[in-house]
Amino acid sequence: MEKDSNKQLLYQVAETAKVLCCSKRTVSRLVQKGELPKVQVGSSIRIPCKAVQEWVQENT
Repeated sequence: MEKDSNKQLLYQVAETAKVLCCSKRTVSRLVQKGELPKVQVGSSIRIPCKAVQEWVQENT
């Protein structure tokens, strides 16, 4: 069983904004409203890639 160590698990807010074609502020609002989960890494916020993919499927 192989693990894909290069597979990204978390997006930065800016990366999430690019994927969703929106602003960083919109991503922050989605997180605040609970529509996207967040992972706190120190003082930075990360968004699980899988959650972004699921949000896109549900909202397009």
